Amino acid sequence: MKLILNKEYRLVIIVLISVYYRYRFFYCYFKSTLIKKFFVKNLEL
Repeated sequence: MKLILNKEYRLVIIVLISVYYRYRFFYCYFKSTLIKKFFVKNLEL
């Protein structure tokens, strides 16, 4: 019983970490593209 709980717990942690890193990656990517677009617009003006 304890082993099964440990495995599920570990799996949940792994999923949470992967989701967090994916979110962080997309957030950073999105931010950088937004900043680039903003600078390009400013340069055009």
